[in-house]
Amino acid sequence: MRPAIRLLLLVLVSLAVTSRGLAQTRVPDLSTATIEDLMRIEITSAVDEKAQRFKLTWTEKGGPPVQEPTRRSFGTRLIDRLADQLHGDVRLKYEPAGVVCELDVPLAALRTIGAN
Repeated sequence: MRPAIRLLLLVLVSLAVTSRGLAQTRVPDLSTATIEDLMRIEITSAVDEKAQRFKLTWTEKGGPPVQEPTRRSFGTRLIDRLADQLHGDVRLKYEPAGVVCELDVPLAALRTIGAN
């Protein structure tokens, strides 16, 4: 499996766990969710060859407004740990329209994943 795809899968699992927790906070009983409660997720990625960086952005749009949680969730800790393991940076922003997660890691870290 290509390193970028493996990283993408690791990040998506972490973000999915985080989003599920956030969704449950916004809509405690998902069985009663309405169409207005649904959100769209946009994932973009880019490779900056000159800076030797890989950047991935997860953006939630639509659904109920979000607020920054009062405590760190399991998914948030997973994302932070992944960024640490890859010697990268992660930024989580809790915008009213949804969570935005920006991951920025060195390409060398992806090569390490691919070697395993």
